[in-house]
Amino acid sequence: MKLKTVFIGGGLALAAVALLAVTAAGIPLPVDYAGLMIAITALPSALPKDIAALQKLRATAYADMEAALEATGENRQTDFDAAAANVEKLDAEIANTERLIKLKGGGARGTPASENLDPEYVKAQPFMAKYANLPASAHELHDEEQVLTAAQTAAFGDLLFAVRRASAPGGMRDERLIGASLGSNEAVGEDGGFLVEKDIADGLLRRTFEQSRIGSKVRRIPISAKSNGLKINALKDDSRATGSRWGGLQTYWIGEGESLTPSRPKFRQMNLQLKKLGGLLYATDEMLQDAMALAGVIQEAFPEEFSFMVDNAIFEGDGTSKPLGFKNGGGKVAIAKETGQAAATILFENVTKMWARCPARSMPVAEWWINQDCMPQMMALHQVIGTGGVPVYLPPGGLSASPYGTLFGRPVIPVEHCETLGTEGDIVLADPSQYVMIDKGDIQFATSIHVAFLTNEQAFRFIYRVDGQPVDNKPITPFKGTASQSTFITVATRA
Repeated sequence: MKLKTVFIGGGLALAAVALLAVTAAGIPLPVDYAGLMIAITALPSALPKDIAALQKLRATAYADMEAALEATGENRQTDFDAAAANVEKLDAEIANTERLIKLKGGGARGTPASENLDPEYVKAQPFMAKYANLPASAHELHDEEQVLTAAQTAAFGDLLFAVRRASAPGGMRDERLIGASLGSNEAVGEDGGFLVEKDIADGLLRRTFEQSRIGSKVRRIPISAKSNGLKINALKDDSRATGSRWGGLQTYWIGEGESLTPSRPKFRQMNLQLKKLGGLLYATDEMLQDAMALAGVIQEAFPEEFSFMVDNAIFEGDGTSKPLGFKNGGGKVAIAKETGQAAATILFENVTKMWARCPARSMPVAEWWINQDCMPQMMALHQVIGTGGVPVYLPPGGLSASPYGTLFGRPVIPVEHCETLGTEGDIVLADPSQYVMIDKGDIQFATSIHVAFLTNEQAFRFIYRVDGQPVDNKPITPFKGTASQSTFITVATRA
C-alpha cells in the first residue's frame, strides 16, 4: 500500500518556511521559477537492485517532472528533460530487474522473503513470499482435484508448523505469524489464533464452493475484514399487483391534461450477521512430522466438510447460530398432498403444481433437488393419456442429453440434504440465485496439544464466518391469479 500525502492550502507558506530555512543555513538555492523553488533530485551513483526501492525513486523523479512542468522560469525545459531522463532510466532498470527475476525462476528454491518482492506483499503474506520465486508451474493448479498449488501447499505446511511451535509450552513465535495477524503482535481475532494467509484461504474457500452443490449457485457477497455483518435494503416486493411491484413504485398511462399520483417504493431491511462455522482436526504424531502431508490432509478435508455444512445451512439453518435456511424462511411454499395420496410417493400432480407455483422469471434457471430415495418415484412419473401415458421425467443421457435427468426441461439433481422420500423437502423446486450469502473470505485457525493429550494428537481448529438467508421473506402474490408463488417450493409430508 502506498501512502500518499496531499497538502491542501498553505502551500506557499510551507515553501516560504523552507526558503528561510535553507537561506539561514547557507545552503545554495536552486533556480528560482517565478517564486517557486524546486530542485531535481539526483539519482544515486549505484542504483538499488530491488524493485520496491527503484519504484520509490521513480515516484520522486516523476514528481520532479510535474514540478518542472508547472514552473515558469527560463530553465523549465532543461529541468523537465533532466527529470524525464531519470524516469526513463529508472523504467529501464525496473524492467531489467523484473526480467532477471523471471529468468531466475528455475533456480529459485524458496528462499526467505526476497528484497525483490513488494514489501506490502511480504508483510501481508510472509509464508507465501518464501515461495514466490518458484517456477510458474508451482503456482498453477494442474487438475480439477487439486485444491492448492504446490507453492500454496508448501507455505500452508510452514504456516501450520509455525503455529504448532508457537502454541507449544515455552514455544517461540515465528515472526512471520505477526504479518499473518490482524496487525498486532498478539494472537488475533475474537476467537484467538491466527489468520490463514489470503492466497491459501482463497484456495481453500474456492474449493469449498466448487464442491458445494448449492452454495456455488447462491448470490455470494464478500464483506470487508473490519465488518461483522451486512444490512441490505430490499424492496417489499411480495406482490405483483399494480401499486405493489418494486415495493410500491407505480406507473400510469397519462391522458391529455392528466397528472401523476406520486408513489414511493417501500423497503425492508435484510440483516445478515456473520455466524461461525468451526472445524476441528486431530493430527497424529506421524502427520506432525511432515508439513506437506499435514497440509495435504487439511486441504482435502476442510473444503469438503465446510461445503457440506454450508449447503445444509442453506437448506435448514435456524437463522440463530446458523444461516437461515429456505425451509425455515417465510418465503417458502409447500404444496398440499393429493387427496388419498399414498405415503412415501411423488405424483405427477405434485410436480405439476410445484412448477405452477414457480415465478415465471425463475423458470429458466430453477432446479429440482431430490433425495436419491426419490429416484424410483421419478422414473415412474407419467402423464395419463387415455389408457396409456407418457413419461414426465427424462433420465440422464438418452432423450434428455444431459448429465442430469430433467423435469419440465429443468435439471433434476440428487442432493443429500433433501429429506427422505415422503417427508417435506424430499423434492424441492428452487431458484438458488434468490438466496444471498455473505462471508469474510478469511479463515482463522489455532492449535492445542491439550485436547487429545492421551492419544498423542494435536488439534487444529478452523473458524470460517458466514451468513445467509432467502431474498424473499414472504410468498409472492401474482398479478392475476390466487395461488401464491415462491422461489423455493416443496411438497407437504405424505405420511
